[in-house]
Amino acid sequence: MQIIRFKWLHGRAAVAQPVSFIPPITISLICFLITHQLYAINIGTLFSLLCQGFVIGTADRVVFPNLKHRNLTV
Repeated sequence: MQIIRFKWLHGRAAVAQPVSFIPPITISLICFLITHQLYAINIGTLFSLLCQGFVIGTADRVVFPNLKHRNLTV
């Protein structure tokens, strides 16, 4: 998520988090379409998908405003 956030999305955590979930969501959807069963999608997964990027972005601004993200070049 951090590489996606800083390399391609100009530091926007709230956008990078859902983007980083695209591969696992795609795999889950393919598995669901094949088996018609869905496992391991719980409240924690939904919270992470919907809120974690906002929480990280807010923490970066409010809790750790002087935190420097370094060595994220690929």
